Amino acid sequence: MAKCRIDIIGQKFTRLTVLEYADNTRWLCLCDCGKRKIIRGADLRSENTRSCGCLKIKHGHGADNHVSQIYSAWTHMKQRCLNTDSVDYVNYGGRGITTCDRWLVLKNFLTDMGEPPTNKHSLDRIDNNRGYYLKNCRWTTRRHQQGNMRSNHNITFMGKTQCLAAWSREMNIGQKALWHRLVTLGWSVKKSLTTPMQKQRRKSFQDTA
Repeated sequence: MAKCRIDIIGQKFTRLTVLEYADNTRWLCLCDCGKRKIIRGADLRSENTRSCGCLKIKHGHGADNHVSQIYSAWTHMKQRCLNTDSVDYVNYGGRGITTCDRWLVLKNFLTDMGEPPTNKHSLDRIDNNRGYYLKNCRWTTRRHQQGNMRSNHNITFMGKTQCLAAWSREMNIGQKALWHRLVTLGWSVKKSLTTPMQKQRRKSFQDTA
């Protein structure tokens, strides 16, 4: 007896909408770019195939079996700003961080930002209190982004709010050390800001000659 075929006509998988059954386990699909392509049902359901191939970006940045670096950055940007169900929404869209209308279209985003220099670069906002648009975005490494996050991390203490960099200068505590106390060690703001930096002890040696 032949296996019962699951009907997926009309369903959408990433950029592919299933139009009709083709043959065996394959389906005719319509990509968001307008191109039609026959694709195996298993590849659609597992998301091994996400487009007709239009997500492939030159120089090897993307392929059907994994989301391109640029497409991933673009998708995450929209999710953070627009999707209220996203775990990141509260820190982005929830506090007024938006993306410009032009960048709601992938082609425009790619035209403006170009390709990241390497696969270690990701999308970064120059001013973390502003949204996603050309003059406020750049491709940077994770290390650079972490430094940017540290500098713009707002801290409130004794009724005064200012960025981590400002507290670092005022309390004479290094930015990296202050960040380490707050984030890595999980210290309270009071303890992080009021605990003096330990000076490096120099060992003294008595001349026994």
